[in-house]
Amino acid sequence: MLPAIVAQELLAGVRTMAEVRLLEKQLVTRFARRGRLVAPSADGWLESGRVLRSLVQAEGLELAKVSKAFGNDVLLAVTCREHGVCLVTENLRDFTRIHRHLRFEFVGPWPSAS
Repeated sequence: MLPAIVAQELLAGVRTMAEVRLLEKQLVTRFARRGRLVAPSADGWLESGRVLRSLVQAEGLELAKVSKAFGNDVLLAVTCREHGVCLVTENLRDFTRIHRHLRFEFVGPWPSAS
């Protein structure tokens, strides 16, 4: 599965049109053809708003200071939960924080550092 949010972040980070074409051909299109490019549903978007509100109320998160990347991480967590998949991430700090307000599966990358 390739979350559309991850594809967005990858596309935003490439520098040349050649890299865009390569990324779209080698990754995005392949996942899309197989029905494995996924995005949050309308309910998922609403749930991400609830999670952000919960973070504001319980942890003092300041929405004006939240990075776009953190907002995307909330959407990514919601998407993984909606599709019943485990998120593999190096960003354990942010996803642990999100997990306190949204139940979803996530693990650190392999091989583990331990």
